[in-house]
Amino acid sequence: MSSNVVTEAHKFYTEVKQRAITKLVNPKGFLHVTLRFYRHFATQSCTGGARGPVMYDVPTVISERKIMIPISDVKLEPRRCEWPKVMADQLSSMGIPEAQQPHILEKTFEVAQVTNPELRINVMMVYLTVYRFDNCIDRVITDSLDADKGKLIPAAKSSIQCLEKLRLDSLESEAIIRQTPCAICCDSLGHLDAGEDEAVAVDHQQMITRLPCQHHYHADCIVPWLEINHLCPLCRYPMPFAGKP
Repeated sequence: MSSNVVTEAHKFYTEVKQRAITKLVNPKGFLHVTLRFYRHFATQSCTGGARGPVMYDVPTVISERKIMIPISDVKLEPRRCEWPKVMADQLSSMGIPEAQQPHILEKTFEVAQVTNPELRINVMMVYLTVYRFDNCIDRVITDSLDADKGKLIPAAKSSIQCLEKLRLDSLESEAIIRQTPCAICCDSLGHLDAGEDEAVAVDHQQMITRLPCQHHYHADCIVPWLEINHLCPLCRYPMPFAGKP
């Protein structure tokens, strides 16, 4: 007898990184923090007991906030200042589960203490749902998706460090690519943030990162992505990962 069963697993993960390219002209004494919440889906098929690869869709930005943290507060314990409460309120308004907020605040605080106040902090929060479609014969499903090898595998650090970086104006298709959105942040590859230092902003506007599959991304978007998932967000091209020759 055949059975068609759909099981699903949910995972919430967070990455907090300093944006190493874009230099901001912040109000004196404040640290710029961007909060971005993604929804991500994936599927996996199982036929005759054999499981196929996990197929990831392109993540979608569902909410975003920008906040300013007083630098004087960064040096204080979180319980002694107001910004954790302000940030928690923003996270709640974005739909971030309350159970996840302490971890997000802790990671943000750790980065804020050592970061350059002239550089932005990006907080990337991803809610991933993986659907498994089982079409198995005379089989009882007892294992869980969380124990499966379909878990996200980060790319090798060496492969991330060797990513190709190039200027938009060096590409034949510069005009097209400049208007193409980065699949991770959904901003165009030629996007220029208001308020940036002009000289640095020009470099940021023209520099992008290209994967071996020829897909282009902002460097500060694709690097945190690859530190979690070794697959290209658009075509699932597999980057080398730790332990792979």
